[in-house]
Amino acid sequence: RYVGKLAGVYPENPIQAALADELADSCEDLANVFISKTFGKEEEEKKAAVGELLKEGGSFDYWTGKFLCRQQEAEKRGVKSGLFVGEEITTGELKFAASYGYFLANIPPTKKIMEAKYAPLLKIIETVNGNEKIKAFQEQFKKNVAAFKEKPEEATFKYAGTAKPGSL
Repeated sequence: RYVGKLAGVYPENPIQAALADELADSCEDLANVFISKTFGKEEEEKKAAVGELLKEGGSFDYWTGKFLCRQQEAEKRGVKSGLFVGEEITTGELKFAASYGYFLANIPPTKKIMEAKYAPLLKIIETVNGNEKIKAFQEQFKKNVAAFKEKPEEATFKYAGTAKPGSL
């Protein structure tokens, strides 16, 4: 939230902030379900667990259905962007795109499920990933990872922005 406020992507409106928080927390809940069922398991056991999680009525379907409801509720509130909270990307959409981006990249059946039942949510991911600032960051990040792999002892990661000291 703190970094989101500094970056201008955490809503100032308390209702919108609560919606963004709900999205981020729900993404964590879904990730924790997957981790608890698959972490440390042998490949065959992991495949079976993922199959259970992805089946109709399983945890993936449950949580993804909740996200779709939130997106539809946003439309009913007059949000035209197709996003969850408002017309601009928030920390909630960023967390959603990162979480579901991981599922799409690492668990192939999720793409078919999303395309068949949750297409509006794929558009949110596309919107986030199509943002010019996000694309610039991802491009720089790829360069930094490549530099680190080539010469880890010389790699220093620098990103545009201003350091903001904080205290606890």
